[in-house]
Amino acid sequence: MRTRMGGRIPRPSPVPGRRGSRKRCTSRSVPVLDRPARTSAAGRTRARTRPATAELTRVRRRSVAERAVDRPPPPAEAVRIGQGIDHRGDHRGPRMRAGNASGKVLITGGAGFIGSTIASAFAERGIVPVVLDSLVTGRTEFTQGKIFYQGDISDGDLLDEIFAAHPDIGIAVHCAALIVVPDSVSDPQRYYDVNLTGTLNLAGHLIRNGCERMVFASTAGMYRPGPDLSVSEGSSLDPQNPYTRSKMMAELLLEDLCSAYGLRVVSLRYLNPIGADPRMRTGLQSSRPTHALGKMIESYGLGVPFRITGTDWDTRDGTAVRDYIHVWDIARAFCAAAARFDSIVAPAGPDGRGSGYQVINLGTGGGTTVRELVEAFRGVVGDGFQVEEAPARPGDVVGAYVNPAKALELLGWKPEYSIEDAIRHSLEWAARRSRMDAA
Repeated sequence: MRTRMGGRIPRPSPVPGRRGSRKRCTSRSVPVLDRPARTSAAGRTRARTRPATAELTRVRRRSVAERAVDRPPPPAEAVRIGQGIDHRGDHRGPRMRAGNASGKVLITGGAGFIGSTIASAFAERGIVPVVLDSLVTGRTEFTQGKIFYQGDISDGDLLDEIFAAHPDIGIAVHCAALIVVPDSVSDPQRYYDVNLTGTLNLAGHLIRNGCERMVFASTAGMYRPGPDLSVSEGSSLDPQNPYTRSKMMAELLLEDLCSAYGLRVVSLRYLNPIGADPRMRTGLQSSRPTHALGKMIESYGLGVPFRITGTDWDTRDGTAVRDYIHVWDIARAFCAAAARFDSIVAPAGPDGRGSGYQVINLGTGGGTTVRELVEAFRGVVGDGFQVEEAPARPGDVVGAYVNPAKALELLGWKPEYSIEDAIRHSLEWAARRSRMDAA
């Protein structure tokens, strides 16, 4: 059965060893507000937003003046978003509606790894980022110099305040999510509440405020890889864990909202972001990342061998494949999607032409095996980096890589940074993060 959002959902079938261990985007900014229930004119009570966990600190309700930390005014000439090309003009123009342009972009999860990098990329292009983040996993340092609101994506009052203060926001980039696969298995309710219900609430708040353009940070982990381990927009959808299922379900509900309410969405799906902002403004928040490159950096710092788990996979060198992509290349893709938005996704029409929804995959087109990653790492740090081999662990998967042909066609995008670049930036950021944490 082919889905509306690009791809096919096959009949359920067990896939050995596919319980999932892939990590993705670390901009995990999620609900922390708890406010009284609200009763509508019809007498129905709207359930209040609850914290994702009992440990989360309740966020005090504050006014716009207290919550918004404004950067200096941008120059009068700022690049605008829309019409498929970059325009010039007054950044304080009307919010982008029906083809108008805008000088501001709302970024949920903008204090996280991916979201903060995207915010910097927009700022470099003259687009003013307005960051919304709960700081559950984001870092306050990543919001410096940006308009910042601390709060929850489900908080309708806060979203109304943001749009009242910034009526020239013309597009939303939605990165806020929970993304750790093992955590999603142990606490699926939390993941569905944040990634699915949170996205539904956010979309409603955007529609109510007249912001009808969204670029959604999604995952290519929802695909079933082909025999050559590649995935494309037409690949079967076969998510293997609550995290990837929550992202797939969020896309389905967004597509329904596009059909019914005039929302338009570009969903960008990718796999394994690595590296850091090349200017070292932001990077991975965690000091103990679980992906292979993070483990290599940890082993290198401790002076112990890095362990390759699984050497008999059906790949070119027997080790697993991952599609590592530099985080700045991902940020470039989000900027390209915003700049070309109106030319790549038409509104849903009564004649059935156009769905208001577009799916685009981001990737390298070939992937990197673990052995290849080790050799690239040695090329940066020296041949003295030691490794040892071990059997695959329960739950390990052979992996996949993304065919990015559609991204090149519609966005004019392809990766520019190499694996070696990402390794150098990751090492530099790890040292900088250690100094930040020690301060």
